[in-house]
Amino acid sequence: MALAPLNPSQPTNRRDGELIPTKHFILTFNTPRLPEYIKAGYVRCSVRPYIPNPLRCFKCQRFGHSKTNCRGTLICARCAVAGHESTGCTADEKCVNCQGAHTSFSRSCPKWELEKEIVALKFKNNISFPEARRIVQAQTPIEGQSYASVVDKNHPVYQTTHSPHCSHVVTMSNFPSTSKSPETVVSGTKNKNILPQSSSPTTAVPPDSQDSSGFTIVKRKNKPKTSSKNPSGINKHIKTNTATKFWKKSPQTSASEKAKNKILNKPDKQKLPTAQTANSTSDSSEETSSDTDTDLTIASAPEASNTQKNRARSESEKSQKLKQAKRGLSQNDLPAKLKKSAHHNSVALGLADRGIAHKDLPSIFGVPQVPDLKLHPSDEDEDLQMNCDVLETPPCDLKGLINIFRPVCIGLQETFLSSNNPLKLRGYNSLRKDAATGSNHSGGVCILTSNLYPSTSLTLHTSLQAVAIQVHTRSLVTVCCVYLPLHDVISQQDLDTLVDQLPTPFILLGDFNGHSTLWGSDVTNSRGRQIERLISNNCVCLLNNDEKTYFHEPTRTFHSLDLAICSPTLLPLLHFTVGSDLCNVDHFPIIVSYADSSGAIQYPPRYLFQWTDWGNFMQLADITESMVNTADITEAVQNVVNFLMNAANTTIPKCSPRLRKFRRPWWNEACRDSRREEKKRWNIFRRYPTTENHVAFKRAKALARRIRRRSQRESWINFVSSITSSTSSKQLWKKVKAANGIYCESSFPVLKTGNMTHSAPLDIANTLGHAFEQVSTTDSYSPDFVAIKNRAERKPLRFTARSTLPYNSEFRMFELETALSRAHDTSPGTDGITYNMLRHLNTTSLSHLLFLFNRIWIEQKYPLQWHEATVIPILKPGKDPSNPLHYRPIALTSCLCKTFERMVNARLVFELEKQGCISPLQSGFRRGRSTFDNLVLLETQIRNSFVRRNHLVSIFFDIEKAYDRAWRYGILSTLFNFGLSGNLPIFLKNFLSYRTFRVRVGNFYSNHFIQAEGVPQGSVLSVTLIVHLSQILHLPSSVHGNLYVDDLQISCQGSNMDLIKRQLQNAVNKLVAWCNNNGHAISPEKSRCVHFCWKRGIHLDPVIHINNVAIPVVNDIRFFRDIFDRKLAILPHILHLRKKCERSLYILKVLSRTSWGADRTSLLRIYQAVILSSIDYGCMVYGSARPTVLRRLDTIHHSALRICSGAFRTSPVESLYVICHQLPLQLRRQKISALYFFRAQSVPRRPI
Repeated sequence: MALAPLNPSQPTNRRDGELIPTKHFILTFNTPRLPEYIKAGYVRCSVRPYIPNPLRCFKCQRFGHSKTNCRGTLICARCAVAGHESTGCTADEKCVNCQGAHTSFSRSCPKWELEKEIVALKFKNNISFPEARRIVQAQTPIEGQSYASVVDKNHPVYQTTHSPHCSHVVTMSNFPSTSKSPETVVSGTKNKNILPQSSSPTTAVPPDSQDSSGFTIVKRKNKPKTSSKNPSGINKHIKTNTATKFWKKSPQTSASEKAKNKILNKPDKQKLPTAQTANSTSDSSEETSSDTDTDLTIASAPEASNTQKNRARSESEKSQKLKQAKRGLSQNDLPAKLKKSAHHNSVALGLADRGIAHKDLPSIFGVPQVPDLKLHPSDEDEDLQMNCDVLETPPCDLKGLINIFRPVCIGLQETFLSSNNPLKLRGYNSLRKDAATGSNHSGGVCILTSNLYPSTSLTLHTSLQAVAIQVHTRSLVTVCCVYLPLHDVISQQDLDTLVDQLPTPFILLGDFNGHSTLWGSDVTNSRGRQIERLISNNCVCLLNNDEKTYFHEPTRTFHSLDLAICSPTLLPLLHFTVGSDLCNVDHFPIIVSYADSSGAIQYPPRYLFQWTDWGNFMQLADITESMVNTADITEAVQNVVNFLMNAANTTIPKCSPRLRKFRRPWWNEACRDSRREEKKRWNIFRRYPTTENHVAFKRAKALARRIRRRSQRESWINFVSSITSSTSSKQLWKKVKAANGIYCESSFPVLKTGNMTHSAPLDIANTLGHAFEQVSTTDSYSPDFVAIKNRAERKPLRFTARSTLPYNSEFRMFELETALSRAHDTSPGTDGITYNMLRHLNTTSLSHLLFLFNRIWIEQKYPLQWHEATVIPILKPGKDPSNPLHYRPIALTSCLCKTFERMVNARLVFELEKQGCISPLQSGFRRGRSTFDNLVLLETQIRNSFVRRNHLVSIFFDIEKAYDRAWRYGILSTLFNFGLSGNLPIFLKNFLSYRTFRVRVGNFYSNHFIQAEGVPQGSVLSVTLIVHLSQILHLPSSVHGNLYVDDLQISCQGSNMDLIKRQLQNAVNKLVAWCNNNGHAISPEKSRCVHFCWKRGIHLDPVIHINNVAIPVVNDIRFFRDIFDRKLAILPHILHLRKKCERSLYILKVLSRTSWGADRTSLLRIYQAVILSSIDYGCMVYGSARPTVLRRLDTIHHSALRICSGAFRTSPVESLYVICHQLPLQLRRQKISALYFFRAQSVPRRPI
């Protein structure tokens, strides 16, 4: 045999106090199946499974654990009396386990034989101990229900009985024996009855209670149990003639069936109460007995030929008991609840028909908005709780739940996620707390919150696995998701502290792993009592009803483990339901929603241009001369807008305003049919939970999962293989972003201003609008500048032109066509017109539109509609989302206006460049200029200082809100000083005057706010109008600087550090003075200073102040996308660039396969655009680093070329360059540097 046994050992026997080795050896094989034999040398030895003896405790003498783990009391193994050991005991022998007249360690004990049989079955069939115990107990007849127990006492053993219901005689000795009684008591006289002794007392039944066949009704005594539904606890008797006859026997499950029915997430046996760990099959054992108030059994003698009828009766009995367990019913409560069951089942099972399913599913909590906010809430705004293993749960199942319920937030428990496993779901923000790594703790919790609702995360100071968020539905509600592991010791103080940290009103959802009769369990454990005290001490309410939330698959029983707790103010508003369908999990979904939810949250509708009938649109959108010849310019513009919008609404379809569903492009008919079959089998199993139905459901579920996975793989292959060399760049990037999961989305913040919290969407929009308005008002300026501003604005600026200038002439058609061709597809403004509509106008309409623009230009009148803008707040990177000042207001203006702005801007830039009005040190948004100029200029200055062995100190400034606080009169004054006059400056003056805006948050619009100063961000002219900032560069001759729009950098070099400090401080003072006179401000906290030096020894860093605040000195700075360190070693930048490119390589690895994937040309295009472009950026700057540093990027280049070409790892690098038509990075850097040099020489007045 090729198998090598591990850890061989030889068992021994004890004889006369000595250990004598046996002729057997115990071997361990690293295979799932044992070999038939092994060869020891040349001897062939047979192999059979080793079955150890049952584990018995030497302390309490019980089976199943050892002495080291025993929590019981010391019991004598000889006399079964507590308090002493068996050594030296001379009392009468008595067994602790079976109460027989023998010692506890006797191997003739029936309990030992039973445990031995369980161990043998466990090792032979390779199953777990609970499953082996259940199978053995199912094969063992229940005491009090054997054939002997139904024999009359006064008849002999071979008794012939006559049944009045049949015409033949049945002889008891003719019954075949199928099982033996676990315990038999034999009397000394043969005429005595042979009756098994029950381990629990039974009630003596009078002869009148016997039925006509002579069999006895055995009623089991249990302690009376007070139920929440039946407080009196009085048992309701069922008559004998109306009772259903059950033949109590558990179904046996073979090992092969168990192997097929593997559970994804096995629940611990201790997760269930002791009375429910087994499937109510044996009434003779306390550990496995069912926990019902009355166990009524009528035993009828089966005929030898009716085994199928007996099995059917057993299955019928199990189905009835499982139905009762699912509904939280005992047999005593069953008659009282039959009338209510129809209504409860319609509520609980109605959600199952809609297809909810997931493993320990999340709580869905979706809530409608306030009606006075004019919000249309979703039809089923709910909160979904799910207890699931995210690593084993398919994301498509979670997306299916979202498509059905549209939840506001989703609570996940037992996620088993680690820090390197991201959880990203489009349209949802995640807040999670992962389980402790390296410990035996399990679980992990997460909350997913919809971006359509304002929300903010809460910080919880607790050791429990809990996360919490505040979300605005009808009001601000706190939602907390918690998971309490089964084996963790949870203190009552921790639970109370958690509740105290939750702002009211709140909803507490999670898997508490507690049992209590308060929420439908049959017993109450210690964890359940803790939850009861939590509810009582904190005056909170429990939303659960008697519906079960957990399905224990091994025993096919239902339990309540997942709870929903809320504040008292929310109790009358919420509706609690439990789903009844499972999908790869063992917990049912918990749905908490408002009882009166109605309506739907809607997205702003968008045009679907891919389905547009452009031919019909060109005919309908025919702008006539009469539309643009009205006396009022505003009326003419409105006529054009109305006409274009009517044509667009007729010919261009719009998307549905309802919430977008998660697409499943892989879903096909096979997936649909398999899913239907799975649901069908589950519904059958839920109604009739037999072993056959369970196996059928497991097979249907496995088949459906296999079909879905195959369909997903085939769909992905087809999607990736569609990326070919003929794919357009737009479609290529659309597919690449879709494959990489790249998408832009924003969420609603919960704002805080002072002591106030703004969570309603309309309040958020108004708060942001008020903050944006305050920034642009006169009150935001310093008192000194306000005085300067008032004094300067007393002098009016007269832009009247005395002569005709070229830039004031009428616009021509090629300027309009150029402006439309250079425009990108952006969001429309307040009028709803897009660039796509303007591009598809016919020639006549374009000529009339140009006539309208020339009227505005010549008549020097500005339409009123163009003064208004829609502002979209964008959070600045790394900023606190609760602060309204941390948002950038992006203005969406009319596309008609922006088209005209682009035409005016072309003339303005041409005139400013012609007159040399823009400083050559300004590189922003100028033809032939880029950020490379700023990078190369700084790097050249640093290298020159190193060559001269000098110091170079550079300061990087941050000008606060340069766009929002721009002084409009100062901008116009600068243009006036440049000598501009006529139509051009008058249009700019009208463009800047009387501007208003509304903030849009989702589908909510704020009130109108006035923008007193500043230029609208997002406008075409805004960047050019900031040109007055170039005047800030009037610096001393020893200080050099450069500017990219509002990003300012200055530097000074020299050998004397004190002289450098004085010169820089003088330059900074001049910059601050200019900003104070023009309404700008420099932030000293956000500005940075870097001391570049190669000199050895200790050199003190300079201390430069802005308004008596020192500028922080750092060792490296990120300037645009390059990192400059003080030694200019470039190593930090190379390491950062390599890490970024390594992450980008994943997209190539995903899109390339040996048998399928994108072709070589497409992969090379993706590589050049995604990775190589990042390597090329600034290479003329970092290319001066040492070769050993630059070679760190070569591995990225070579790996990408191997992926794109499909070459082996051993392929020569030179061959990769030839096949892929790529240069080595060193030659590529030289080529790019040469091209940049020639381009720089071609631009006049360039500072480099």
